[in-house]
Amino acid sequence: MSPVEKVPALADGRPEFSITYAMATPEEVVWVAHLYGYALADVTAGSSWHGIRFIRDDSPLARRRAAYMRNPQADPSFVPPFSWRTDVPFGFNPPGWHPSVRISGMAPEDAKDLRMLTGLARANMRGPLALVLMFGGGLTGALLKSTDNWEWKTAFMVALFALFVALRKFGYRTSHRAAAARAQKKWGPGG
Repeated sequence: MSPVEKVPALADGRPEFSITYAMATPEEVVWVAHLYGYALADVTAGSSWHGIRFIRDDSPLARRRAAYMRNPQADPSFVPPFSWRTDVPFGFNPPGWHPSVRISGMAPEDAKDLRMLTGLARANMRGPLALVLMFGGGLTGALLKSTDNWEWKTAFMVALFALFVALRKFGYRTSHRAAAARAQKKWGPGG
């Protein structure tokens, strides 16, 4: 079962839920959770996994959207925020809907913003790992190769590491940060 298929079962009205998975992009998971009345609360990333935490959105529109997803016949006046088709083999088939119905995904610009949000989480995670690898490797290498001027070699490695961390932490492009902020605003609570 894919992470997207797990969302309807987890989005059963509980206050929050989390999904951890090894996919490259989380946009479909966030989109389906949004359809079921949940908002993006937090994104974490590791080297080969993503973790997404959702909280229940209690706004009237979110509750109505979630009720529609569970039973589309119950509210025929509700205009869904997606299109659906029966003639394509791809897309998401909500549980309880006709098996041939597939709903299409989110807009490409929204998907890009969510990828930037995940990228920012991943960039923030790698700093401490780089510190351990660079400082430990530089210090060990300097001590093992020679005892002459090991202080200068170590200081150089520390400075190199500081530059690396600064570029990773603060060098994440402003446009990427803006895209991540848009995604958090749109898909977060009240979005």
